[in-house]
Amino acid sequence: MIQHQESQSVRMVAVLSVLMLAFSVIAAPSPAKENPNEALPIVKVAPIYPDRAVREKIEGHVLLEFVVTETGGVRDAVVVESEPPGVFDQAALDAVAKFKYKPRIVDGKPAAKTGVRNRFSFEFEDESATDSTSQTVVPDETLPIVKVAPTYPDDAVREGIEGHVLLEFVVTESGTVRDPVVLESEPPGVFDQAALDAVGKFKYKPKVVDGEPAEIAGVRNRVIFEISDE
Repeated sequence: MIQHQESQSVRMVAVLSVLMLAFSVIAAPSPAKENPNEALPIVKVAPIYPDRAVREKIEGHVLLEFVVTETGGVRDAVVVESEPPGVFDQAALDAVAKFKYKPRIVDGKPAAKTGVRNRFSFEFEDESATDSTSQTVVPDETLPIVKVAPTYPDDAVREGIEGHVLLEFVVTESGTVRDPVVLESEPPGVFDQAALDAVGKFKYKPKVVDGEPAEIAGVRNRVIFEISDE
């Protein structure tokens, strides 16, 4: 069963003292397949992993519920569930406030949608066995500001195919992405273009060297495509 937008999940993965900082997005099915009464995500802003949680290697999740307004903004976000309590709440609330949606349509006009939900999972993931030559990218070097949700390919939706794509790219001095390449995809070729199209629209806070923004190579992002009943 395709997961409805009300419970669409975005999993944010932070990597500490390993080879990369990866943020994974559980992508939404194609808007063409969705009910116009649903609010569809356009831009999802990655939360910042709290310093304390990074230092203490704390993992957890936050489930939020909110209203998507007629203009596609978010208001009245509340924490429905968090584990451990209070550790990641503010990071999740700060991020969801910057989300942008295509509003639902009622009688031909945009309308607010209540009860929309988004789950953030904060996890440490050790990717060191994947590629021992990768450049280390830690949270204080390059921080994601805007992550555009990829579109779930129509064929994969119809056939119930799940998978992932691991990308590597350069974050420029201005915080944009260039030269993305696919390092790994499963199943091969199914989700590659959707992941490349999305990452090309990402925005980062660039790395600063000697007080000046600097380009950084070897930044990685894993995009996860899942169909679930959460």
